[in-house]
Amino acid sequence: MPKSSRDKNIQVFLRVRPTKKPANGLTFNEESSAVDFNVPKDIAAGYVNNQRSNYNFAFDGICNMETKQEQIFSDIAKPVVDSTLQGFNGTIFAYGQTG
Repeated sequence: MPKSSRDKNIQVFLRVRPTKKPANGLTFNEESSAVDFNVPKDIAAGYVNNQRSNYNFAFDGICNMETKQEQIFSDIAKPVVDSTLQGFNGTIFAYGQTG
């Protein structure tokens, strides 16, 4: 679950939705809050192939497939809601399929 200090202005979290067959070449590292994509090079591109094959992304926290909606709310959204009720600006932007 996310391990991040709450004194930052902008935080980015990744929630991995449950799926029956996970994608190949996708690796999650919850301790370092990073995701690695490994896309094999296209053989048809020839011998000199400068196609990028590895993509790395870092987040403030990663919620794995077993994380419940209630835990996501209490760990990520609730501090934003609480600070908004105290008069501070707060925004939660969710992109993609959400629970």
